Amino acid sequence: MSDMRQWMAWAEERLAILMIQEGLEVGMAQAIQGPMTVTFRLRLLRPSRASLAKLLTLGPAMGQALQTQQARISDTARGILVEVSSPSPRTPGAALLASHSRSLSVAIGLNSFREPVLLDFLRWPHLALIGPTRRGKTEALRSILYALSRQAPHRLQYLILAKKAEDWQAFQPAASCLGLLIEPAEQEQALAWLAGELLQQRAATGQKKPVLFLIADDLKNISARASLTGYLEELASMGGGLGIHLLLSSQTTGKAGGLTQGIEQNLAARLIYGAADAAAGARSAGSGGLQVETVGIAPGDALLVLDGQPQRVATGLCQDTMIAQLPAGKLARPWQNRPEQAEQPKQAYSGLLAPSSHVLPGASREEGEGEQDREQDSQNSLRLDASRPPTQAERELIRQLYRETGSKKQTVLRAYGHYNGKVFGYVTEALLEPSGSQQTGLEVCQYNDKPAKQPGAFLEPPGGLLGASQALADGLQEIDLATEAGRLLLAELQRSGSIQWQASSAKVIQ
Repeated sequence: MSDMRQWMAWAEERLAILMIQEGLEVGMAQAIQGPMTVTFRLRLLRPSRASLAKLLTLGPAMGQALQTQQARISDTARGILVEVSSPSPRTPGAALLASHSRSLSVAIGLNSFREPVLLDFLRWPHLALIGPTRRGKTEALRSILYALSRQAPHRLQYLILAKKAEDWQAFQPAASCLGLLIEPAEQEQALAWLAGELLQQRAATGQKKPVLFLIADDLKNISARASLTGYLEELASMGGGLGIHLLLSSQTTGKAGGLTQGIEQNLAARLIYGAADAAAGARSAGSGGLQVETVGIAPGDALLVLDGQPQRVATGLCQDTMIAQLPAGKLARPWQNRPEQAEQPKQAYSGLLAPSSHVLPGASREEGEGEQDREQDSQNSLRLDASRPPTQAERELIRQLYRETGSKKQTVLRAYGHYNGKVFGYVTEALLEPSGSQQTGLEVCQYNDKPAKQPGAFLEPPGGLLGASQALADGLQEIDLATEAGRLLLAELQRSGSIQWQASSAKVIQ
């Protein structure tokens, strides 16, 4: 303690010399020893716009004067704060942080004034932790999950995806744990259930409980082996309003870190564990000018960014012995061993669809039928395996479904029981295959009960030329070359590059 006081007195003296050299009249209001930083609260004795602007640029010079990393200088309601990395960093314990947490408002760390920093998951439903390895991201996730589990173990569920089992094994016996998944195939299967069946069910019913947290630790390496981004995009955009929250950690942002634009735009809360320079810091935080590069290298030293507003925070450290004290229990894994998965593929296709759900190609559903249709789609679905592309027999079933429903989206729901980009791609690929004819590319679907007049001649889609783009998107491309309208439509599609035409075939350009 005496050594720390001596260092702080020495640092105050060095800062005073620098202020005199820069011609600034500055008073020292307070010096605070925080967990990861020492903060000096300054005030300008003769404040002016020019003197404030000059003071705010002196971070690198202060770092040199104090023989440490660049100082972080910010103008706050408490005054001008100069934060420098502490020569004696201390990581706050998870028990202390949990004691300050209430419901979904979780103390994720302590600020430079040793005050708890709360993150309300009702306001910021998802959290990303970004930074180099061995900076404390996993320990921060463990501390947050411990705080959540200790408060309401029977009103909370969580699912953990990780690269290394040893970091998370202590949570497996807990009553709130749905599972710790390491294998890519099961990770994909669980997320298909979470983003498909559970998300759709909650969207249809408005149910938000039990609150469920999905933890993906080291998303960069997890995503290198498992296809998760499509599911995560849906959960990031819809999950927060339905009681499903994401806690994601990665070494970097963007596709390299497993974070697509669709995911990142819904991550308004981020913990950033340093950056090599200002440009890298701006990428991690989602905006520039936040001085992310000033964060120290001690594990747990981070910058919390909420809707673009930064705050220095020391995140927690959680011991396995504490986690072992959580109430024990065992939850079923709802994505496994479902009877309908084994039985439904054996049923005949004709018995899967109820007559009331039949929709002719080109027809529209009545307003207000959407929720009923989605419920029936889930009940009548084939539930094909979404972890792999469909087999040839399954592709033929998909094409039969499409001929029955006339809608690509309905086909996806009937085939897989849920809708996301991955299974949509499977269905699209299946519909672009030949189906028992000499055609290449698109399958023939007839409009207005009119037969094709010759091989390779297609009927006109509803909506004429204006409906051509939508028809192409839905896979319902038919042009009657015997009519003037059909020939005009073909010419328009050729000019736009949407199709390549030969005498007996047509295909969409990918």
